[in-house]
Amino acid sequence: TITQQVVRNLLLPPAARSARTLERKLRESLLAWRLTRTTPKAPILELYLNNIDYGNLALGLQAAAQTYFGKAAADLDLAECALLAGLPQAPAQHNPLANPAAAQARQRVVLGLMQKAGFIDKAGAAAALREPLQYAPVPFPISAPHFVFQVLAQLQQQYGAAALASGLTVTTTLDLDLTHSAEQIMRRRLAQLADAKTGNHNSGNAALVAVDPRSGQVLALVGSVDYFDRGISGAINMALAPRQPGSTLKPLTYALAFDPARCRQAAANCPWTAATQLSDLPTSFVTAEGRAYTPQNYDRKFRGPVLARAALGGSLNIPAVLALQEVGVASLQRMARGMGITTLAPLEAPGLALTLGGGAVRLTELTAAYGVFATGGMLLPQSIIMRVNAADGTLLTSRQPANATRVIDARIAFIITNILADNNARSAAFGAASVLNIGRPAAVKTGTTTNWRDNWTVGYTPELAVGVWVG
Repeated sequence: TITQQVVRNLLLPPAARSARTLERKLRESLLAWRLTRTTPKAPILELYLNNIDYGNLALGLQAAAQTYFGKAAADLDLAECALLAGLPQAPAQHNPLANPAAAQARQRVVLGLMQKAGFIDKAGAAAALREPLQYAPVPFPISAPHFVFQVLAQLQQQYGAAALASGLTVTTTLDLDLTHSAEQIMRRRLAQLADAKTGNHNSGNAALVAVDPRSGQVLALVGSVDYFDRGISGAINMALAPRQPGSTLKPLTYALAFDPARCRQAAANCPWTAATQLSDLPTSFVTAEGRAYTPQNYDRKFRGPVLARAALGGSLNIPAVLALQEVGVASLQRMARGMGITTLAPLEAPGLALTLGGGAVRLTELTAAYGVFATGGMLLPQSIIMRVNAADGTLLTSRQPANATRVIDARIAFIITNILADNNARSAAFGAASVLNIGRPAAVKTGTTTNWRDNWTVGYTPELAVGVWVG
C-alpha cells in the first residue's frame, strides 16, 4: 500500500529497506498500521508524493517537476502531471529521458484512468495527449549524465529503488577522459556546422557511443551535446532513441550476400564476392503493395557496371537494393537481430528500402553490430557496470568475462572490414584524401537520411568501435 511505501522510505533504515525478510515485512506492516491510526490519508499521500522515487535522482514530486520540466510542481499542466504520475510504478522502465515512447504510453494510461474516474473529460484527455512535451531539467553538477542515468536505471531494475538509497558502490566501464574528449570534439564540430560561412546544415545535436568490441564494455556514451539545453531537448538520450540509419545497414546486407551458407544448391553467382559485378542503372522494384520503387543514388548519378567492393565502399543505392532483393528482407532482419539490433520488427518491414535506412535503430545497438565485424564475427553483450558493492562492502555483482557468440562467418567479417577500410573503394564518394583517413587502417561507413535529418558515421579498429549520430 501507499502507507507501507511511506513507512519503508521514511521509517526504516536504508539497509533494511531492500531486505527480503519476514522481520522487515512485519515491522513495516506494524508501523503502517500505527501510522494509519494516527494520521489521515491526505497527509500520508502528501508524504508519499514528497518522497517517492521518480527516477533520475528525483525524490518527490517537486524534484521530479524540476528534473524533467525545469519548473515547480504547481506550474505543471495536465499533460506533464499525467506523465509524472505514471513514473513511480517503474521509473527506470518509463524514463522519459531515455524512452519517451514508453513514458508517453504510461501517460496515456494515466489520462485514460482519470477520464474513466470523471476527473477529466474526453476532450481534455485528447488535448493532453496531443501536447508535445518539452523536457528541461534544471542544471546541476554532473559528468557523463546520460551514462550515469543509464547505470542508475539498470541498478534500479536489478536491485530496486530501496537498494539504491542504501549506499551502493558501483564501478562502471566509463572512460571519463575519453568521454570528455568526445564531448569537446562534438561541440567543436557542431559549431563548425552551424557557421553561416559553411551553409546551414540544420545540425543542432549529436550523440556518440564508444565500445571496446573485444569485451563489449561501453567506454563512452554521450546522449547529447548538452544535457541541460532545452532547445535541443538535450536530456533525451539520442544514443538510445531509435532513428533511421541511412546507409549504415548496407554492410549487413552485403554480409548476407557474401555468405556461402545461404547457397543451399550450387546456384550461379552464389555467394557473391567483393568482385561480383553489379548494375548501377535506373531500376524499378515492385513493392509488396504492387507499386514501383525506384531508388536514386545520393548524387543522382549512375555508374553502370560496378564491382560489389566499389558499390559498398561508395555507398551506391541501386546495387544495395539489388543485394537485399537477392537475400530477402526477412533474412536481413534476422541478421540484424543476431548482431544486437532489436528495433527492426518483422511486422513493420519497410520492404527493400530497409537497406537504405527505411527502419529505425539505436546508436548503441548499431555500434555493437559493427563491433561484430571488428571481432571477426563474434558478438559480446554490451556492459556498463563492472562491480557493485553494498554499503558494508559486500560484493553484490561482479561482471565475469562475457561469452562471445558467433553470429557471422569470420571470412565474411574479414571481407566487409577489408572493403570498409579500403580508401580506394570509397574515393568516388569521399575523395582520395577524406577525413575518414585516420592515419592507420580503420573501417568506416556513413549514412544519411532525407534532408540530412539523421547523419551517421560508424567506424572501428580491432580495439575500438565508435558510432556517431548528428541531426
